[in-house]
Order: sequence, then structure tokens, then C-alpha cells
Amino acid sequence: MPGNLLTEDPNDSLAADRQRYINESLVKFMTGKEPLSNWDNFLGTLETKFDMQRYKESVIKQFKEAGLIK
Repeated sequence: MPGNLLTEDPNDSLAADRQRYINESLVKFMTGKEPLSNWDNFLGTLETKFDMQRYKESVIKQFKEAGLIK
């Protein structure tokens, strides 16, 4: 979960697995073990397997409540 401002949704059962997948994937991309041509697959997996839309909605809600975005 980025920053100190955000709190993890206690009902988000995918949070730990999502974060692990993101961290592991980013390391693979940065080290060249995963080609950048697979970036769209990475994003697709986040959307389908890790319910990224739900996470984004939670983050946007918290940013709005904190007055960071409108």
C-alpha cells in the first residue's frame, strides 16, 4: 500500500497476493528477466486475477476523502 495516507481495505482478501505479484513482477521487469513487451499481460493479470479495479476505487476514495483529488 503506497504512502502513509492509505489504509488497506480489511475486506480485500487479495491485497497481500496483489502486492506480492506487483513487487515480484516489477523486479522481473527491472532486471530484464521479464521483457517489457509483457507489460500489457502484467496489467491484464492485475485486472482479472487481482481485482485491480476494486483496489483503484478504494485508493481514489481515500484520496478524495483526504482532499488530494476531487
